[in-house]
Amino acid sequence: MKRLLSALIALVIAVPFMIFDSFAVLTEQQRANNEKYIYDFLKSELDLNDAEACGVLANIYGESRFDPEAYCIDVDGYPSYGLCQWHVSRLTALYDFCNANNYDSASVEGQMQYLKHELNTTEKYAYTMILGIPNNEDGAYTAGYNWCRYFGRGASSLYEYRGNLSKTKFWPVYGGSSSQTVYATISAGTYYLSNNSNGKYLTVPSHEEKNGSDVALATGAENDYFRIVISADTYGYILKPKFTASSVVNIYAELVADGKNVTLYKPTGSNSQAWYFDAVDGGYVIRSVQKEELVLDVSSSGSVIVKTYVSGKASQIWSLIPADMPEAVTPTVSATGDIYKTVISWPAAARADSYTVTIYNAATGGVVISDTVTSTGYETQLAAGSYSVRVDSRNSQNNLTASGGSVAFTVEHIHVHDFSGRVEVISESTCTEHGQQRIYCAAGDGCSESITVETELKPHEFKTVFVPPTPNSNGTLAKICMKCNLFTVELDIPATGKTDPLIKIDDGEIVSGGSSR
Repeated sequence: MKRLLSALIALVIAVPFMIFDSFAVLTEQQRANNEKYIYDFLKSELDLNDAEACGVLANIYGESRFDPEAYCIDVDGYPSYGLCQWHVSRLTALYDFCNANNYDSASVEGQMQYLKHELNTTEKYAYTMILGIPNNEDGAYTAGYNWCRYFGRGASSLYEYRGNLSKTKFWPVYGGSSSQTVYATISAGTYYLSNNSNGKYLTVPSHEEKNGSDVALATGAENDYFRIVISADTYGYILKPKFTASSVVNIYAELVADGKNVTLYKPTGSNSQAWYFDAVDGGYVIRSVQKEELVLDVSSSGSVIVKTYVSGKASQIWSLIPADMPEAVTPTVSATGDIYKTVISWPAAARADSYTVTIYNAATGGVVISDTVTSTGYETQLAAGSYSVRVDSRNSQNNLTASGGSVAFTVEHIHVHDFSGRVEVISESTCTEHGQQRIYCAAGDGCSESITVETELKPHEFKTVFVPPTPNSNGTLAKICMKCNLFTVELDIPATGKTDPLIKIDDGEIVSGGSSR
């Protein structure tokens, strides 16, 4: 349960239109005027067709509601600002461009001129990904999806939503008839369906696969009783709880009327088992194919029912959360004893196969390092300063990313002693006792630390002493140190046994004989 909640929280945090901290006070007319200005700019200045323009409009709407002064604090702790919620280095570039070209960076005109500049310079690739798209409702979906993925580069869970916003909200206005009803495109897969009124999830509380089993809301748990498999049908989409073999979500007894209950039932091919998804602010309205004004709602007892659609009613709006969304993580940061070495670690995230580590400079907001790893740890060397780090969990198989929590940290200069500086003699060495020296740190930083070391013994100063042998006693060849009187015998000379010996010492050899005549 904790893993699911953290994943869901990460998804909510990743959705920009849900975390605005501030808007300028705009009237609906002002927003409409801004929308029209942006649409005309996209057509005339960027040569986009209606479908492509709708894709950009949907993303700007999702990011800022066409308010050039909208801002939020992103998950890394830094602000995002403007129509496109430019962030860190791209936000700095917006200010620099407007200052250099005499535009007001808080105006729609200045920001659209900067957008054009980006698309012709640093964002050329994103530009190519929305050009040449067919000018129809499916093209509007593709343009919204691609702009979110390649220009906005936000959470992958937003790509499909922005595509549907382009297709269902803006295409009917700019590309088709304003009275045309266009429903959302949903990728086949497994989802959690969270109700916006209370955050609970669609499930079958009895966990029984039988005709008539009640479909209701409950506190979510990460298991197959809460996972809903969505698949395309001839007329719409089929919703099947993952724990069932074949039973699907059905309007009770096919009585498609206001207030009727929703239950499990075996597949019959009836439109009472088929559903449309209508993209609205905050999620989707799930409509009955058989009677489109009836949508999934929640009764006072918590059962799921069909009720007549009421615009903006929270209990009729559902969030589709991919069931394979990886768990979000928050890293920890520590330093080792090595100079400037930073160690970042985090727990393994459920359903993640890789992680993107992004380190920001706290002073400038710029990205210092962005690296993708498959382990749960990362080491790097950074200059002394203040930083923040975010680790995003990724499920590459399903192209899903959960943004993690941001952690601020400081890298301090680690002073390493260099004991090769000034030498102070404490005591002199002799030939029998070691002396001592105090050696100070030469690394600077005002360090006055020192170490005490022994100095080497000085050499002895020997003098050779010869005691000649006598007829009756041995002689000695010895050395004596003139400093410490150390006496060492080098050679014993035997007694001569003669009264008048002749002693010669030649290369260490003793030669004896009688008197010389």
